[in-house]
Amino acid sequence: MKTLVLIRHGKSSWMDKELKDLERPLKKRGISDAAVMAKVLKDHQITPDYIITSPAARALETAKVFASEYFMDSNQIVTESALY
Repeated sequence: MKTLVLIRHGKSSWMDKELKDLERPLKKRGISDAAVMAKVLKDHQITPDYIITSPAARALETAKVFASEYFMDSNQIVTESALY
């Protein structure tokens, strides 16, 4: 049976007020929290086939952290603009 896991992006930065919402990156804490959560899921034997993400910078960064933890190829990250 397939399982759908929904993950919210990590803590985003509001440091640059000039950035559009779509361009806001993760804070350092957001990156470290994403890495911790990826490890938690991996420890529970939850392994994604693909990661589907919004094109928002913070969401895409979170997806890349997860992909790195799972040694996934970049083609396993699918960006879907409708999710933004």
